[in-house]
Amino acid sequence: MKNSNTDSVPSIVDLRRLGYKVRVSHFRIVNTTHHVPAYSFLSLQRVTKIDKKNKVFEKILERGGETQIELTNREGKTFNAIAECSKKDQFNRRLGNHICLARLAKQGAF
Repeated sequence: MKNSNTDSVPSIVDLRRLGYKVRVSHFRIVNTTHHVPAYSFLSLQRVTKIDKKNKVFEKILERGGETQIELTNREGKTFNAIAECSKKDQFNRRLGNHICLARLAKQGAF
C-alpha cells in the first residue's frame, strides 16, 4: 500500500512522550462455539494473551480484523480512527496502527 501522507506520521511512543493519551485496540475474527457444538459462528472480538493461553476461542482466523486508536490531545479533545482489514488480507497490527495514525493526522489530532 502506498500513501504519500502516511510516511511522516509519528509513532505511538512518540505521541505518548509528547503528552498525548493513546489507546489502541486490536480485534480479530474468531470462530466461537457455544453450548451446542453444532452451532459455531464467526465474530469480531478482542483477543488477549490470557484468551490464547486458556484457549477460550475455538480458532482465531489469520485473515481479517480491525484496529482502533483513540487519541486524547493535551487540551482534552478526543479523536478516533479505525482501520479494517479485509477478510482476504493477513491481519497486521503494525500496519493497522500506521493506517489509524495517518487517519488521525488527517483529522488534525496532532
